[in-house]
Amino acid sequence: MKHILLLFLFAGTMIAQTHNGRKIVIKNNGTWEYAEPETPISNGDCTYEKNEKDEFDGFLYQFTDTKPFFSKDLVVDNRRISENYESGFIQMRRVNATLAIYFTMLIKTSKFSEIYGYISKGASMIILFEDGTSVTCNAVASKFGDKKDDYLYQIQGAFLIQSQDDLNILCSKIATKIKLEFSRRYEVFEVDGIALRNLSNCIK
Repeated sequence: MKHILLLFLFAGTMIAQTHNGRKIVIKNNGTWEYAEPETPISNGDCTYEKNEKDEFDGFLYQFTDTKPFFSKDLVVDNRRISENYESGFIQMRRVNATLAIYFTMLIKTSKFSEIYGYISKGASMIILFEDGTSVTCNAVASKFGDKKDDYLYQIQGAFLIQSQDDLNILCSKIATKIKLEFSRRYEVFEVDGIALRNLSNCIK
């Protein structure tokens, strides 16, 4: 780790700050971890489904409210396969230093699983921004399941944000599209980049 500014030493534990401003705790056994805030942080107009520090495990849990992310008619080989628009939603989640994009897709077509499959562990979500840069997140958990309202299926996936640099990009740039990997094929969706940027700032 480069450019670390040491702050102070207390009871054999050293507190340091990285070049991008994040505080870390260097323990007397040589290991280190990110220093987490003592209380939940609210950022501007953010609203949360959950925003608390658990009294048992000491972890900070921040789950933003869920926001619409895209809607799209699915067309495969010039053939429209959906009876109506498929809808996608996102929620940003923080559990201590672990950050993730929690993605939900509501599906109306019964042919979806036959053509696309499901989101498998390790599947990628590539996020493309207005300036041509991109961020790749990978699925660490997924669920394909139950009927909801007038939709036939729900697909859910938790996509891990890989680094602080990636989070900084998500917080500052406007996304235009995502390329989402399913078990059988990819699909590209035009997305609400402002929603993604604003939600990312809520867990920064």
